Amino acid sequence: MFLTQLLLTTQDMIDLRIKDDYAVHKIVYSFFCKEDGNRILYVDKGLQKGHRVLWILSQTKPEIPFGEFETKEVSGDFLNHKRYSFEIVLNPVKKSKEKGKLVAIRIPPKTKENEDLRERAKELLDWFFKKAEQNGFAPDQEKLQFLPKPTQTFSQKNKPEQTVTHNKVLFSGTLTVTDPERFRAAFEQGIGKAKAFGFGLLQLVPIFD
Repeated sequence: MFLTQLLLTTQDMIDLRIKDDYAVHKIVYSFFCKEDGNRILYVDKGLQKGHRVLWILSQTKPEIPFGEFETKEVSGDFLNHKRYSFEIVLNPVKKSKEKGKLVAIRIPPKTKENEDLRERAKELLDWFFKKAEQNGFAPDQEKLQFLPKPTQTFSQKNKPEQTVTHNKVLFSGTLTVTDPERFRAAFEQGIGKAKAFGFGLLQLVPIFD
């Protein structure tokens, strides 16, 4: 696996006509050959020190003709640690009981003055802990942070009449690996829905106890 950091200037974004999240998706996927069947994960970190920062995880090296970038091969022992600090942007959804369609899991508004945020976010957190268990890790519940982000909305060029909407929540904290095989698959293949649009990439930093 290869991890790439791409930095884009304001002029880069103007030249590339990056106006929405779908444009970012198209740019990232243009770095790879479609015939490779490559699993591509990325996360848009937003503006940092005057640059739009993207992290890209892929099975093959990207071919990038613009911007500043650095690509490194993920070392063979990177996923052999027991504990990590992590960040991940996910698209929390569930099936609607009425129509069977996927609907966003959102944090409901307060119903009483002193209602705790975690109480209101119980459904969201339960969803995340279940996802974590399925993917071979256990987050530290006391250190877990979660931050709802603005909804990702765009229209695809080949379907301009249809609007695509993705729920967006940033989870971060520390985790313990419970199933190394599943954890490796989660890192390499991503977690949850909308992975092709900047969701599901586990960003990890090993913890050395």
